[in-house]
Amino acid sequence: MMVQETRMLLDNLVWKDGNFMEAFTADYSFLNADLASLYGMPAPSGEFELVRFPADSHRSGLLGHASFLASNAGPVETSPTARGIFIREQLLCQHVPNPPPGVNTQVPEPTAERPLARRQRMQAHVENPTCASCHRLMDPIGFGLEKLPIDAKGEIAGLASSAFSEPGAIGRLLGESRACQECIVKQLFRYAFGRMETTADRETVRSTFAAFRESRFRFKELLIALVRTPQFLDGLPKGSD
Repeated sequence: MMVQETRMLLDNLVWKDGNFMEAFTADYSFLNADLASLYGMPAPSGEFELVRFPADSHRSGLLGHASFLASNAGPVETSPTARGIFIREQLLCQHVPNPPPGVNTQVPEPTAERPLARRQRMQAHVENPTCASCHRLMDPIGFGLEKLPIDAKGEIAGLASSAFSEPGAIGRLLGESRACQECIVKQLFRYAFGRMETTADRETVRSTFAAFRESRFRFKELLIALVRTPQFLDGLPKGSD
């Protein structure tokens, strides 16, 4: 059910030739009655109909989908760190190193004596210099995606003018970010070739991104640009059209 919502948004952008970066900024989605109830929306008349979110909604694109939020959460609580890692590695193509050996990565559980919210319990991540160098890249993004009434202000460290104060702003920042736009190109390259890009592929990635941008981020144009690259054509069997 949750995955179907995400598939339908992406299908709509690809096959209706929309701006693919709208995947992060869409103020609408495709809902059935169960998802509408989960999001606090009126049930649509049919299954997975296009529904626009109200102006005061904090949902925006894929990052507001239950599929993303649930798959990057723990069994009991949300996981700001997991959500931040996903955005860093999958949407910005940046590598977040593993924690150093011997570091305790467990978040303290709340107790009757210390009934602290998760953000307060995770404060050690920024207070401990060993943890802070990486967690400052992840946790603020994840906290910004919380649907609970907490302080969601933060920034995407490393991106210029990337301060946000509510969940929907993160999607808009990513959709407008050259780093995210280039990452979409790299992820498609990796999928098509079954490997990571190398320095020898730099011109291919550059030219493919240029075509993607010039098309106003049409996904079909990105596919066409990729299959026209020398690497792709050289990989075709001899005699292929």
